[in-house]
Amino acid sequence: MNKAKLLSTILLAGISLFVSGQTNIPESPAWDVYPDTWVATDGAGRVMPGNADVGDYKYGKQHTVGIFYVTWHTSNLYNMHSPYGADVSKVLENDPNARKEKNNAAWQPQYYNSYHWGEPEMGYFLSADPFVIRRDVSMLADAGVDVLILDVTNAVRYWDEWEALCKVLTDMKAEGNKVPQICFWSFNGEAIYVVQEIYDLFYSKGKYKDLWFYWYGKPLLLYNATPINDANGAGHKLRNYLYNPNAATNPNNPHYGDPLYTSEYLTDYPDYIKDFFTLRNMWWGYAKWYGSKYVGTEDNWAFGYEMHTLGSYRAEDLVSRHKGKYEEYAVTPAQHPSSMVGKCWTRKGGEPQLDEYDMPVPQYVESAGRVVDDPESYGIYFQERWDEALSVNPDFIYLNDWNEYTAGKYAGDNLTFMRRSNNGFHFIDQYNAEFNRTIGPVKGRYTDNYYMQMAANIRKYKGVRNIPQNFGIAAQDVSKPDPSAWEKIKTEYRDTKGDITHRSYGGYGGLRYTDELGRNDIVLSKIAVTTDSIYFYVESKDNLTPCENDNWMLLFIDSDNNHSTGWNGYDYVVNKTIENGKVSSIMSCGGDVSTWKKTADAHLNVNGNKLVVAVSRKDLKLTGDNITFDFKWVDNPRDFDSPIGLATAGDAAPNRRFNYRFIWHRYGSEQVSAKEKLIELIDKCSSSKLTESHSYGKNPGMVADSAVVARYEEAFKNAYSQASLELDDSYYENAAEELNDAAQALKNAPTVPLADGYYFITSANPAYTNTTIAIDQSSVNAKVMHWREINEDRANFVWKITADKGGYVIQNYFSLLYVNKSTLNNSSSTIRLTDTIGAKQLITPLNHAGQFTITNEVYPVPYYQKNGENGIATSGYVSSKDGGANSCAAWKFVNADGYFIRNLKNPLDSVARLAKEKVLSSVVIRDGSPDPLSPAYNTALKPLIDRLAALLAKDTVLDIHSITKADIDTLAQAYDNLLAIWPDTAELSLVCRQTVSFLNNSTCGDEVGEASDEAYSALQKQYEATLAKRPFYAFLRRDIDSLTSALREKLSYASTAVNYPAEDIWYHITSQDTTAASSVNPYGECIYASGGNISASVYREGKPEENNHKVRAAWRFVSLGKGTYAIQNAGSGWYLGTCAKEGETLKMSESPVAYKLELIGNRQWALRNLENGLRVANISKRRNISLKADSAQLNMPASWYVSRVTTNDLRDSLNFVEGSLNVLTLPYSQTVLPQTVNGEEMKFYVVSGSKLDATGKTIAIDMTEYGETTVPAGYPLICIIGNEYKVTSYIPFHTFPETDGEVVTRGMTVNGLVGMLKTTTIQNDTCGYFSIRSVVPMTSKRIIQAQSGYLNATSVANLDNVPTDLTANVSGNGLTNSISEITGMRDETVDVFSVEGVRVRQGIKMSRALKHLAPGIYIIGNRKFVVK
Repeated sequence: MNKAKLLSTILLAGISLFVSGQTNIPESPAWDVYPDTWVATDGAGRVMPGNADVGDYKYGKQHTVGIFYVTWHTSNLYNMHSPYGADVSKVLENDPNARKEKNNAAWQPQYYNSYHWGEPEMGYFLSADPFVIRRDVSMLADAGVDVLILDVTNAVRYWDEWEALCKVLTDMKAEGNKVPQICFWSFNGEAIYVVQEIYDLFYSKGKYKDLWFYWYGKPLLLYNATPINDANGAGHKLRNYLYNPNAATNPNNPHYGDPLYTSEYLTDYPDYIKDFFTLRNMWWGYAKWYGSKYVGTEDNWAFGYEMHTLGSYRAEDLVSRHKGKYEEYAVTPAQHPSSMVGKCWTRKGGEPQLDEYDMPVPQYVESAGRVVDDPESYGIYFQERWDEALSVNPDFIYLNDWNEYTAGKYAGDNLTFMRRSNNGFHFIDQYNAEFNRTIGPVKGRYTDNYYMQMAANIRKYKGVRNIPQNFGIAAQDVSKPDPSAWEKIKTEYRDTKGDITHRSYGGYGGLRYTDELGRNDIVLSKIAVTTDSIYFYVESKDNLTPCENDNWMLLFIDSDNNHSTGWNGYDYVVNKTIENGKVSSIMSCGGDVSTWKKTADAHLNVNGNKLVVAVSRKDLKLTGDNITFDFKWVDNPRDFDSPIGLATAGDAAPNRRFNYRFIWHRYGSEQVSAKEKLIELIDKCSSSKLTESHSYGKNPGMVADSAVVARYEEAFKNAYSQASLELDDSYYENAAEELNDAAQALKNAPTVPLADGYYFITSANPAYTNTTIAIDQSSVNAKVMHWREINEDRANFVWKITADKGGYVIQNYFSLLYVNKSTLNNSSSTIRLTDTIGAKQLITPLNHAGQFTITNEVYPVPYYQKNGENGIATSGYVSSKDGGANSCAAWKFVNADGYFIRNLKNPLDSVARLAKEKVLSSVVIRDGSPDPLSPAYNTALKPLIDRLAALLAKDTVLDIHSITKADIDTLAQAYDNLLAIWPDTAELSLVCRQTVSFLNNSTCGDEVGEASDEAYSALQKQYEATLAKRPFYAFLRRDIDSLTSALREKLSYASTAVNYPAEDIWYHITSQDTTAASSVNPYGECIYASGGNISASVYREGKPEENNHKVRAAWRFVSLGKGTYAIQNAGSGWYLGTCAKEGETLKMSESPVAYKLELIGNRQWALRNLENGLRVANISKRRNISLKADSAQLNMPASWYVSRVTTNDLRDSLNFVEGSLNVLTLPYSQTVLPQTVNGEEMKFYVVSGSKLDATGKTIAIDMTEYGETTVPAGYPLICIIGNEYKVTSYIPFHTFPETDGEVVTRGMTVNGLVGMLKTTTIQNDTCGYFSIRSVVPMTSKRIIQAQSGYLNATSVANLDNVPTDLTANVSGNGLTNSISEITGMRDETVDVFSVEGVRVRQGIKMSRALKHLAPGIYIIGNRKFVVK
C-alpha cells in the first residue's frame, strides 16, 4: 500500500557501502506491492502475524532468507513412461501393501525408480516452465525470501533451466516486481571443476549481474571447503577446468608455463575463485565432518541438522558463526525418511506412530488446540526449527527446500525403512506427505500450509510495516473512474504485475499443461468512503475485458474480519452476476459456496482499464464512524471450491490466500511521528539514488569535494541506523535534519569543470561490465567516430577538447581531424570527422557523476554507441540516438595526461626516435658486410638519409630547453620526405604471409571451400615472381607498391574463385575445433536445430555420418548479395539467428540474418554475423553454439567445414496423439508419406467441404484422402494414426524430406486448412483446431504449435466430384461463417430450393444462383448454402 509514510522504506536501493559489516539495504522494487501488510488465515486456521504481533521492520540488522530452489526437473523427463504414474502418495493410496513390497505392481518398477512424493500444485511440472517459475518467484517474493540457492551439489549443471529461471526473473524485475536474487551451491563430485565452469560461463561474463546475491561485498558461493573429501568418499582427484595440455608444450600459447593451465588436477580452488566470491562451506549439520567439529563453527553453514545426534544441542550450539557472530541457521520442514525425522517429529517425542500408509496417526497439535487427523499439515517440526532460529536471530536463515518433490526409491538387502527390517527398499531424501522437506504448495493434503507458515515466520524474523489508516469522507466525484478524483485517495493496494501469463508446457511423462484463464492483470486498487457508500476503484494493466464474461472482476469482502463466518471468511461477493454493464449483484454467503444469495445491487462504472464499484454501506453493514474490513479482487478463477481455486488461475489481488485490510476513521487525521518522517526522508534519498548520480572524482562533471560526499554517506548511515532503534523524537529530528542538509549540500556541490585539454572519451554504458569502451578513430583514413575497448597507449583514443563560442571543438590527436556531424542528420548515420572545424559540438552534463551527452548544433541528438546496447559487440560506430545517464548515449571525459607521460617525453621525441630508426636501418648487413643494395647507397634515398643524419647530429635537438618550432618542423619535413620514397615492405610482407597461408591451406577441386586450379596456379606464379625480386629494400616505395598491388590482385582473385555453397543444395556444417580438452569434444560434430519453432536453440549433435538421416542437421545458404548469406535450416525453415549477449546460446530467427562466409583455409570457414561482427563458435565444454568474438583461425572454436548432404534418405522425427486428428505442416517438400506407424495405419486428408446449420454456422468439416505421393513444402495435411484415441499416447513417426528440395518459412492455406510453421496464438470464432475427431472453435486464445495448423471456416469451399472419406463435427455452437460467394463448383445450370423444398429458381447458372435472394438457407444439388 502506497502512503506517504509507508513508502518502500525497508526496500531501499542497494547502497551497501553506507552500512558497515554485512548489513545490506535490500534493493527497492519499482513496484512495491507491500506484501508484509497483507492479512490471511491459512488452511490450518493460523492467522498471519501483523505489526502488532512482530513489530516494525528491523532496521540496521541483517535479516536475509535464502531457500534451496531445485531446477533438476529437466526437459528429458517429459520422455518418461506415459501415462505418468510415479507418485508415492497415489501408489500407497491405491495399495498400502506397496510400502513393504519393492516389486509391487503399483510401483510400476519396470518404468520408474524415481517418483514424486506427492503432486505439486502446478502438476508434475518441468523446471524450465516459465508459468511455474513466475508463480514460484511471486510467492517467494511476497513471503520475503531474498535469495534462491541453486543446486549443483552433485556436480550436475542445469544451464537450460537456469537460463529459463534468470529470464523470468529479469522479465519480472523489468515489470517492476520484486524478485529474489540467486547464488549457487556446489559440493560433491568435481567441485573445483564445477565452480570454475560456473565462474567462466556465468560470473566472468557478467550474465544477469543484477540477479547476483552479494555477501560481504562479493557474490556468495556455497561450496565444499575441502573438495577432495565429500559425501561420496575421500581423496578424490579433481579435474582442472582450465587445463590445456598445449599450454605446457607450446611457447606461443598465451598461457605457456602457467600452472593454472598446465595442471590437469587441482587439490584446492584457484586464487581467482577465492578472490571473486565470498565463500561459505555448507553441508548437512553433523556434529563432526571428516573428524572435525562442524555445526556451530566458523563459516560452516548447514542445510539441516542431524537431530538424532544433536537433540541435546541448543540453538546457540547449532548456529554457524562468522568472526564469532551468529551468521546462519538452517530451517527445514523435516529431515530424511531414512532417519525417521518427519514433519511431526519433536525433540521431546520423536517421530509419532505411523499408520498403514506410513503417515502419522491422529494426535494433539498445540497450535490447533485439539487432536487432528492430519498432524503433518501443521508444520510441527518446521515450527520447532523456526523457533530455534528466531531465538538466535542470525544474519541468514537457510530454508530447505521449496520444490524438490523428487523421491528416489533404492532397492537393497537388509534395509530398515519406516521401522521395518528387511524392507527390500528405502527412500532416502523424500517419501510421502510426512517425510519430505518441501515447502511449496501441493494438491490436496495441506495445500499451501507450509508456504503460509514460512511467510508468517519470515515476518517474525524481519518485522513488518503498519497497515495504513484512512481518514475522512471522500468527495462524491469518486463515483467515476476519473484519475484526477482518485489521485486524492493516497492509499494504494497493489498487486504483482504480469501474473496473467498463459501456460502451454510439457510435464513429466508426456504430460502437457495449459492455462489460458489469465485475462485482466489487476495492478492497483483504492477505496473511498462517503456518507452512505463505499467506492471500490481498481485498475488493470490493459483495458478490462467486457463485463458480461463469467467470473468477471469479482470483489470478495470479509466485513467482520472473522475467518470463521461466511465462505472462507468472505461475507459478500460483488459482481458474481452482472445484469447489464451498469448493475451487478451483491451476494452474501452462509458458509457454503452453493448458498450465495443476492442481497442488493452494486453499481459499475467502467472506463478502459479502470473500474469503480459503488456499494451501499448499509448493504455491507459498515455504517459506523470507524470501520475495518478485508477485501480481495479476483478475475476468472479456476473454481470456487476453496481459496486455492480463487488464487491459482486468472488473477487474484492480492495473491493467493492473502487479503487487503482497509481501516477507516471518519474523524481525525493522519499523524506522522518524527521516526516516520525520518523513514520517509530515508526512502526519498534512496529512491533518488543520490550516490549513483553524485560521486566524487577528478574527472569533469564529478563532485569536486570528497568531504561533501562523505558527509552525505555518514548522514545516511546514521539515519538508517537510528531508524532501527526506539529513541526520543529529538534523535530522529536531528538525524533527519542532518540527512536533509547533507543531501542538499550534495545536490548543490560544485563539479570539476570540463577545461580545455586532452581526454579519453569513455562510455558510461553499464552493459560493458569488464571492459572500458572509448571513442577512437580506427585509422588515419577512417573519417568516422568509432568505438571499441580502450588502449590508453594509442593516440587515436586521445581527443583535444577546446571551448569555442558557446560550444566545443573536438579534435582527434592522432589524425588532427575534427568531430563534425552525420552526413544525413538521422539516427542511423555515423558521425563524421573532417579536415576543418565543422558543426559546433555541444557537451551537456547528465549528472554529477561525470556523465555527459555530446551532440552538435545541426542535429542535436546525443551521440550514441551504436549496437552496444547488449554488451556483446566489441566495436562499432558512433551514431545519434536519444538516451540518458547510464546508457549508450552517456559519455565520460577522462584526463589523458597519462598517455603523454607514457609516450611523449617532449614534443620532438617521437619524431626523432623514428628518424633515428630509419637512419640506422638504412645500411643492411649481409654476411658480415654492408649490402651495396642497402637504401643508404640508393642514389635517390642517400641525400635524404644524409639530411636526416645531419639534423639528428645537432646537440640541441633532444635538449628540451633549446628546442624551437623550426627544429621540429625541419626534422619532421626531412623525415616525411624520406618516408615518401622509402621502401616500406610492411604491406608487402603481410600480403606474402597471406598468400603463403592460402597456398598451404588450400586444395583445388569442386568441393565447397576448394580453390580453382587456374586461380591457384596464377597466384603461385605471381608469388614466385615476387620473391625473385628480393631483396626488397633495394627498391623505392613505388616499386614495392607495384609488387604489393600485383600480388594482392592475384590473392583476391584466388580467394573469390573459391567454391562457395550453392544456393539450392543442403549442407552439413561441422566443427573443426580441436582445442577442447574436455570430454565434450566438438570436432566433426554438426550444427543442429533443436526444434521446429523459432525459439529453438542451436547446438552440436553427432558427426555427418550419424546425422545423414536427420533433416534438422541440414542447412542451405540463401544468398543476400555482396557475399552474404542467410543460413536456413531445412528441418524448420527458420534461419540461423543471433543472441542477446556474447556467449549465450544461439537461437533461430524467423527472418533472414546476414552472415559473411570467411574462408580460413583447408576448406574451413568462419561464419561472421554482420549485425554485431561476432562469429559462430562452440561454447567451451558444452554442446551449445553461440556468437563470440573469436578470431578466424584454423581448428579453433569459430572454424567450420561445409559439406554436402549425401543421402537421399533424410528423415524428420515427430509425434502425434494416437487416434486424434492432427494438422501437419512442414517447411520442406516430402518425397513419400508414411503408411504405417508402430503397426497402426497413418492416413492423410485434405478439406473437401463443410456443412452449415440453419443460422449459417459451420457445423461439420468434410475431408477426402490426400491422393498424391509427394507433398509440397508448406502444404498442410490432416493426419491420424490408428483408430482408437489414447489421450496420453504420443506416437513417434518419421517424415521423409526431399534432399535439396524447396524450403519455405510460411505455410499454405489449402481450402481453409491453414498451415503454421511457427507457434502462434489465435482467438477467432471463424477458426477452429482439431481435437480427437472434432473441430473446436477458438473463441478463446489458443496456442497453435509450430508445424501444425488450424481451420478457417470462411475459406472452406465445397469441392465438386470429391468423395467424403471422413467428417469432423464442430463442437459447441459451430464456427462463424462469412461466405460471400460460391467457390469450388463448376458454373453449370442448376435449380435452387428453399429448405422447405420449394423451388425458388430454375435453370440458372451457378455463378448467379444466389444473387439478390433474401437472407436464408438454400439447397443447390445436395448441398446447403447461406445468404447473409
